[in-house]
Amino acid sequence: ELIEQYKIWRKKALVNPNGQAGLTKHTRRGARAHTINFELGTLKTIFNLAVKWGYLTRNPVVGVSMLKVEDAKLPRFLSKEECQRLLAACPAELYPVYFTFLNTGMRKGELINLTWEDVDLKTRKILIRPKSDWQPKTRPREIPINDGLHRLLTRLKKTKTDSPYVFPGPDGQRLTVKLREKLIRIAEQAGIADLTRVHTLRHTFASHLIMAGVDVPTVQKILGHSDIETTMLYTHLAPTHLTEAVNRISF
Repeated sequence: ELIEQYKIWRKKALVNPNGQAGLTKHTRRGARAHTINFELGTLKTIFNLAVKWGYLTRNPVVGVSMLKVEDAKLPRFLSKEECQRLLAACPAELYPVYFTFLNTGMRKGELINLTWEDVDLKTRKILIRPKSDWQPKTRPREIPINDGLHRLLTRLKKTKTDSPYVFPGPDGQRLTVKLREKLIRIAEQAGIADLTRVHTLRHTFASHLIMAGVDVPTVQKILGHSDIETTMLYTHLAPTHLTEAVNRISF
């Protein structure tokens, strides 16, 4: 009941915590449904820990429904042809970076902090795990290495420097180049004007896994989503692909 009251309060509460003075016509409203759902998810995680550690006997968020998000914008993803154009426009020093994004769905922080100790070319697996000075967004996970990425990483390892990082900067430390700005320029050259976020490459990887017939729980595991509902966003498919899927069944 308390959490339900919280939902109602957040829908009505002013965005600006300082009151009416700093409000504009755009902020004279409560929090958006997406924001409230994010907060509920955070509260659920916190209360789960409280139950686990013995501070509570039950999680008050369990059973509380999420708010309906109207007109949710589906994630933009690149077609295979767009991926090929993007990679063809990449300068040699950045090609391995964006190729890896497209073939693993890694988050930017995960790729930047990837070391050779995390890469097992024999078992063809990449391990996403905490470092002494960096923590991944979610729990440790393994990402399979496909044939194309295996060839690229094998080639990189043969030419690697003393740096522990798979994609080091010029000084051998973490890559500090502004990947978003670089991606925008490359995308413009490739004729993909609406590609403005590195995260779109993660959407692309996930979407093509789904379109290739990979089940949602497996995609969730590879991407490292803590909630399967997040993975379900990637089940948006082109109508032609849906038709092809249905045509596989005939009675």
